[in-house]
Amino acid sequence: IFIITQDTDINVLAYFEAFHENSTRDCVRDLGLCLGTIHNILKKHKFVPYKYRPTQSLLPGDQERRIGFCQWLINMLNGNPNILRLILWSDESNFSNRGMFNRKNQHYWSRDNPMRHHPCNPQRRFSINVWCGLIGSTIVGPVFYEGTLTGERYVELLRNVIHNFLDNVNLDDRQRIFFQQDGAPPHGTQHVTQLLNEFFENRWLATRGPVLWPPRSPDLTPLDFYFWGFLKNEVYKNHYNTVNELQGAIINIIENIDGRTILKATRKVLKCARKCLEVEGDVFEHLI
Repeated sequence: IFIITQDTDINVLAYFEAFHENSTRDCVRDLGLCLGTIHNILKKHKFVPYKYRPTQSLLPGDQERRIGFCQWLINMLNGNPNILRLILWSDESNFSNRGMFNRKNQHYWSRDNPMRHHPCNPQRRFSINVWCGLIGSTIVGPVFYEGTLTGERYVELLRNVIHNFLDNVNLDDRQRIFFQQDGAPPHGTQHVTQLLNEFFENRWLATRGPVLWPPRSPDLTPLDFYFWGFLKNEVYKNHYNTVNELQGAIINIIENIDGRTILKATRKVLKCARKCLEVEGDVFEHLI
């Protein structure tokens, strides 16, 4: 019988203080203790195996751009408390019938191996591209398009979407709305620039826009830090045999999202901006 002593506790705790990323099986090998003993010691001292959170890597100069945007947002908020409900955030994403099945995190508890399987059909793979916008408590879209997004296709998409959207906005708000887009190559063509200036004058955010949007900043837009993840989790709960079925599921889920949830997500941008300034433009998703 192995007796756990105070020295045993100290050795195990000191091991993980020195080697934070080692596994309990590494500890078994290096200290010669049994696995159950190590687990009991860690549990007693409230050690938890925290996981890394993936974040977007930044390039030189990105932090300054991120700080500049966050300062702009907070300055605008001081002069206009309603600015967060006047920014139309936009983005595109791809949805596939293959979903996001992760066999490493998918388990089936049983006394005996049931030999279960997850059906995949790579020969019948299909996907669909989706554009969406968020403003205040409202979802603009979805808009579906096939193939690679080009500058011409993006201009056509935006012209139709913006026309329909602005037709339902009162004149006062229409003259104050800002439009945001990221730095995808089709977003930076001359025709896109002309279109955005036509609809929003100097009230649009882009990597080369009147208001500089910081590249590699999915942590600052509600479509990336909330909307796409939520939507894909819901869509991929089911399997789809055709593009129409997949498209119908996306539309149905979006139509049933509570506007208060969208408003909460768009308002969270301010919290993100303040945290970004707090860490001097560095990544912060793992801190909130």
